[in-house]
Amino acid sequence: MFSNISNETKTEYFFQNRLQYGLNEEESALKVFNGSIPQQIRFTRISINAQAKYFTQDLFVPNASLSAPLLETINGLWIALAIIIFFLLSFAAMWLTNRLALAGFLDNKKTAMLALANFLTIIGFAVAVFLLKEKLNAKERPKFSRLKAIIGFWLIFFALAILFGLLAIAMGIIVK
Repeated sequence: MFSNISNETKTEYFFQNRLQYGLNEEESALKVFNGSIPQQIRFTRISINAQAKYFTQDLFVPNASLSAPLLETINGLWIALAIIIFFLLSFAAMWLTNRLALAGFLDNKKTAMLALANFLTIIGFAVAVFLLKEKLNAKERPKFSRLKAIIGFWLIFFALAILFGLLAIAMGIIVK
């Protein structure tokens, strides 16, 4: 963009699977798209809030930036990304719980299994903790505290989730 208006310009990239129409809007859209409305609509909105005296040349808009294809890829893979992020947060929370509250008692396999149990909600996680204690041998059982594992995990998990959400907002990934 031109230096005179670049500070007053906002560029946004959008990707939608299907626009929502009222009856009148659908007729207009059919005219715009020559009779057939595409399934996927990609568009760029450029808002310029500069004074007219700064428009001294024709505006030239280069090809889409890196963010447009990246957003489109993320949009197509959002479920897989959400599952991966949820597991990574769960694993990080269980790993920290193991180090801080359980003195490193669990190996990585048990830590990963409890992180996977988080997909079963709070009750599923609590049941997994109780089942894990039953599978431990008599010498290991007194070292493993169910209460510390459950409370520690959920406090750390929610703290990490909030921190991750705040980071995403700060980076502009999630709209406020």
